[in-house]
Amino acid sequence: MKIKELADEFHVSIRTIKYDLENIRLWLEKQKDQIVQLESKTNLGIWLSGEMRDIKRIRSMLDNEVGTAMLLSQEERSKYIALELLLHKEFVTLNSLAEKMGVSRNTVIGDMQKVERLLQNWRIEMERKVHYGIRAVSSEVNRRLALEYVVQSFLNSNEMSYILQSIIHEHEFPSRVGNVITTFLLERKELEYVCQVVKHIARHIREKSEQYLSDRVLIGVLIRFCVVIQRIKTDNSLAESYTAVAIKAKDHSLYSIFSEESVKLANHLGVGISDTEIGFIWLQSLGNGMYHNEHHHDSYEQSVVTEITAKIINKVSQNLKVTFTDDTELFDSLLAHLTDKLAKYEYGVIDPNPLVAEVIQSYPEMFKCVKQVCSEAFEEINVFLTDPDLAYIVLHFQAAYERRYGRPRFKAIVVCGTGRGTARLLKIRLENEIKSLSVLGYCSVLEIDQVLKMQSIDLVISVLPIDTECPVVVVNSILSQRDIVAIHEALKKICGTQLEYTHETLEKKHGFTESFMLMRRNISFTELPLIESISQDIISKGFQLGMLITTEFKEYLSEQAAAGLMLHILLMVNRLAFGSPYVDFNYSDQPESKRLAELRCKLTNVLGEEHCNIPNSEISAMLRYFS
Repeated sequence: MKIKELADEFHVSIRTIKYDLENIRLWLEKQKDQIVQLESKTNLGIWLSGEMRDIKRIRSMLDNEVGTAMLLSQEERSKYIALELLLHKEFVTLNSLAEKMGVSRNTVIGDMQKVERLLQNWRIEMERKVHYGIRAVSSEVNRRLALEYVVQSFLNSNEMSYILQSIIHEHEFPSRVGNVITTFLLERKELEYVCQVVKHIARHIREKSEQYLSDRVLIGVLIRFCVVIQRIKTDNSLAESYTAVAIKAKDHSLYSIFSEESVKLANHLGVGISDTEIGFIWLQSLGNGMYHNEHHHDSYEQSVVTEITAKIINKVSQNLKVTFTDDTELFDSLLAHLTDKLAKYEYGVIDPNPLVAEVIQSYPEMFKCVKQVCSEAFEEINVFLTDPDLAYIVLHFQAAYERRYGRPRFKAIVVCGTGRGTARLLKIRLENEIKSLSVLGYCSVLEIDQVLKMQSIDLVISVLPIDTECPVVVVNSILSQRDIVAIHEALKKICGTQLEYTHETLEKKHGFTESFMLMRRNISFTELPLIESISQDIISKGFQLGMLITTEFKEYLSEQAAAGLMLHILLMVNRLAFGSPYVDFNYSDQPESKRLAELRCKLTNVLGEEHCNIPNSEISAMLRYFS
């Protein structure tokens, strides 16, 4: 059998299969007499060598639970142990865990340190009792969030892609995550029906409001459905404190869709489902920006979020000795991300992030720095961010670090299901590596057909396999050189010319006046007076507009936010003068809260007819500074 055939069958990358095969080879070597071996040869593939009776004996071992567990790494085994403890409120003996995992009792004792570190983020404590064993103690909601987090931790980019295909096209559910869900949460048929329900919810929302659920939200909703159904079946309901959430949820225009489909699912599975449980499922739509709760600001004032954003950027700049403080696009995107994140954090919404391992591996120094800075910044408001949360923040900084400007000729769209940070990094990396490419934005798999109708696109660059009439190149979420070459070849086919690559170079440090000399080195001496005049006009108009807005909205602006908004407006006027307005890389048109809509209306009125041509994307960016 060929390695590629295994990768296709199990919906994982060839690299993952090679890694797993090495684990299998090592495991076989540990077996008695080493009677069965894993062989491989170029152009032939891989096979097991040994007597047939011995191969059958190995297969018999793998057919039971213990045999399967023997192949788990310590990290995977720790996750399995965590799931066992989360699903049982009673004590579990270490011997029973050792038997299920196919390892010794001492190995489980060693694994428990990793398990406790994994679960302490969710305020879950381990209670030990002699002769009884160990059990996880926590509230029901924290237990559920931990279950979601552990299940999501089995995701990688390929798994996420195939889950989306399972939902959208009813393909077979990927084996790795599917096995975890069917082992601990639902039966296979129940999982298939949940996929259908999530597909129906996405379709009805699209038909009713022309909104698209993002890929992350689709997967988050699916996993939350699985957890909720399992908890209902085992008589573990949510506390009454979540009833208030359900009441608020009912006021939302799209809640009825979640309610109708949830009731259908519950009836099909023969269980009852309360409004509180439906509200808990519906909260996952926060990941799509569909529900901007006006009360979450009681805990996290926008001015506080603005100050934390500025503090993180300042600290990362100091620690890495890279100037991020003058990058308004980074400030805007990070402020938007953290505002959404804190709203989700308050209501227990967990974003799937299959890129966390890749981010840590690809940008170790950046990740270490961001983790340290965020730990200090968020400690003040009692917020703990997990590695998946931090990985998204790293992507925002990495995109800012790699941001360069070129002269684009080809228009591209990125299909990316893992969020704005990943999409923004892809955009910058693509435009950095290929001068002739302009990435207009990003969208999800469900949105691509609609986007192609709205925009004239030369090339679709996707992290997921998709079928569309426009040329498509499938790339990794963290762009590799092979991906660059593939895009290069695709563009060559479009225009038949050789494209130019750029190479990353570290920026040299220059003095204050020397940096201006470098800026104008390619400008003719005779043109300098004209350019100076244009520059003065831009600065003057930007300052006037900035004073108008900061004065009119001073009650909504902290001192730091007002300074940030002034800089943003100065750069906005400069962008508009040269025809490159700020672009919000999200095509989904999500509804705003009543308060935000009122602020937008007031800002539009303040701008008046004189500034009526300022794009909505710029207005949205300015609104993020208001508390």
